[in-house]
Amino acid sequence: MSQNTAKEECVKNFKYIFRNDLFLGKVAFVTGGGTGIGFTIAEVLMRHGCDTVIASRRLDKLQESAATLRAATGRRCLPIQMDVRDKHGGVIVNITATLQVRGQVYQLHAGAAKAAIGGKALRKEFVDNIPIQRVGTREDIANTVVYVCSDAAQLLTGSTVIADGGSWLTNENNLSRIRHIVELYSKM
Repeated sequence: MSQNTAKEECVKNFKYIFRNDLFLGKVAFVTGGGTGIGFTIAEVLMRHGCDTVIASRRLDKLQESAATLRAATGRRCLPIQMDVRDKHGGVIVNITATLQVRGQVYQLHAGAAKAAIGGKALRKEFVDNIPIQRVGTREDIANTVVYVCSDAAQLLTGSTVIADGGSWLTNENNLSRIRHIVELYSKM
């Protein structure tokens, strides 16, 4: 498994959807907060007044990311090296692919969702099937987390919020289409 060595960057020209002091006085514990979606979730929570603890196995990456997050947001961010599979309390938000909804031949879209689709041919093919006509961003997922953790979502408990622009509603689940996408993907 390759390790992410690129330095994480904060959202440029961040646009507030929620009050910027929404989580003032709160602390978020973000596993995987040193890279990828976890990094952006930590950033967006911090931009809304939250202090954070980011945790994963690579302390060097966590320290670098914590410094970047503190500089961008002015909030506190504590990096902790740990095995994130241990149990923790509080509001728990799990991020996953939608395989449980309809299943998927070869599970290609799970890999694509995690790796972000790279090629234009595949991107167009994929995006044309999404009702909102674009692929979601890390910031989109982070804003969904802000909502789920806010008082606006008090009635949500034990719920699954699918934030994929409607892709799960329209994504074909047939072998010939999956083979076509695999062929496009393999040519990149």
